[in-house]
Amino acid sequence: MKKIEIAVENFDFLFGFETKKCKKFIKKLIFNILFCNNLENIKIEILKNKEKLGFDLYNFLKFLIYFKEKDISSAINLVDQYFTSEYNEDYYFSMIIYLYFLGIRLYDEIIFRDEIKNTIFLSIKYYFEGLYKESYEKLLILKNKEKYATLVEVLIFLNMIKLKFFNEAEKKIKILYKSNRKNPYFIFLISELFVKIGEYYKAYKIYKSNIYLIINNEKLRKNFLFISRKINKMDKYTYLFLNYNNIIKFTEEEIFEMGLFFHEKGDLKLACDCYKKVNPKKFPVNKMFAIVGLQTNNFKLFSESIENEKNIRGEDFELVKMNKLLSYSDIWS
Repeated sequence: MKKIEIAVENFDFLFGFETKKCKKFIKKLIFNILFCNNLENIKIEILKNKEKLGFDLYNFLKFLIYFKEKDISSAINLVDQYFTSEYNEDYYFSMIIYLYFLGIRLYDEIIFRDEIKNTIFLSIKYYFEGLYKESYEKLLILKNKEKYATLVEVLIFLNMIKLKFFNEAEKKIKILYKSNRKNPYFIFLISELFVKIGEYYKAYKIYKSNIYLIINNEKLRKNFLFISRKINKMDKYTYLFLNYNNIIKFTEEEIFEMGLFFHEKGDLKLACDCYKKVNPKKFPVNKMFAIVGLQTNNFKLFSESIENEKNIRGEDFELVKMNKLLSYSDIWS
């Protein structure tokens, strides 16, 4: 089987960023590992092409799968094995960057052969130490370098946010987003900036225009729910919730939040359907059932729900007030 020859311009494809000269097959594999949910099919594809991929790329893809699965010990073991061999520095560098953004900083003393990598790595270390000005200034040295150009621009953007250079940050992320529109990471970055500066409707529009890219991404979907609630534009999220709940695995947090939304709108049936699906030890659903009991004049539901909530969390001020209502017989007549 002929080995894949990878023509690259800057190795940004290793981070799922758009590049012109990397093989589409490789870009698609990396993108799918980072942003899709069905890893089993991807693992089969990688194993089937092991020889074709070659040692470095095969190991890097394995590392990304460990990273996605949060199998940190396997990821670190792979990086350590890589370091003891005649390693390809581009892949090794990228793996260490991924670990760094996970909060795993075991390789602080590494010095790379390539000065561009050393400068990027030092700027990342500065960033996580809270030295945003120093990190930003280091990155400006690389502004016109082609290698890892998108990674550098993303890091500059992150520092701009920390330094409150919001106008410059907005210009930069719009350019990055334009060339990486199908990448959920850039959807997240541009919408986070808009949230940061209070432009919630702009963030909402970004999510809404990319709805079928974000529905299977838990973090982006939760952000979309938060923003939709914030600006009281719940139609799109409600449609997804009601029509795709057999396809999308909504979290308990989302289900409870939708229960509250339906409750506020007066749809007690949908609200109760949501409350029944979440763990009462994690969310105060019994308190919400008690409120439903009060609203529907259902003494049994009200009293049992208060007792259940008390058994889980004990009495708080709100529960004490609700408990007093049990003695007012005229409420329940």
